[in-house]
Amino acid sequence: MTARYALSMGQEHDTSQRLRVASYNVKGFAADRRALWQVLKNLDADVLALQEPPRSFQGPARLRALAHSLHMECVVPGGYPFGGVTTALLVADRISSSVVAAGARVLPWGLPQWWPQLVDRPSWPSRRGFSWVDVGNVVVVSAHLGLNPAERVRHGRIIMDAVNEWGSERTIVAGDLNEEPGGPVWELCDSLLPDARPRALSASPDVAVTFPSHRARRRIDSIFVPSRAVVWSFEVRAGAAVSAASDHRPVVIEVDVPVE
Repeated sequence: MTARYALSMGQEHDTSQRLRVASYNVKGFAADRRALWQVLKNLDADVLALQEPPRSFQGPARLRALAHSLHMECVVPGGYPFGGVTTALLVADRISSSVVAAGARVLPWGLPQWWPQLVDRPSWPSRRGFSWVDVGNVVVVSAHLGLNPAERVRHGRIIMDAVNEWGSERTIVAGDLNEEPGGPVWELCDSLLPDARPRALSASPDVAVTFPSHRARRRIDSIFVPSRAVVWSFEVRAGAAVSAASDHRPVVIEVDVPVE
């Protein structure tokens, strides 16, 4: 099946591409790998946006092997420079023939912005990036922003500039923002692509926080969708397997994106 199409609510004459999109920080496969595989399998995503894939020399091969076991194709394998350093993208076999293009970008390393933080807590900053896949009518972006507030805003603007180039009416951004709702990056994203959760026709009212997975208190992961998209469901997965698999909880949505 190359694509899934449906009629958008209230738009009887417009077709939409329906996608199941998930976002998950997998912590470099450093936790329970069997639990991770089970969580990923249960997400049953058409497009899986990963953050923190393995960065080792063997990382891309490990990610491709994982994708194969999930009946998915690894279109951006993660690691420098292939996955924009800290992101990767997998596409389900059932829609892989719809892939037009995929790629990644390494974000600039703003060391001057990090200097005050380095003085207080000596810790070399991680290089960040984002990856993307065009599945014909929709572009899905996997983003992983950093721990420095000024750098997050700078990187967020770069990603939103890319969204404008692809077209905000056809782009979905999924990722780990390392920031909670109300922060400047959330507002930046929301100004162009609304947060999917408030728009969802079905969303778990009691589970929205994503970090840390075993006792989540903060909502730092989400998915942002085109303003005309219909979000059928928004879910943050929790449970024993999720707690064992990573320090983040995965987010998964089912969405119809209007086809122009």
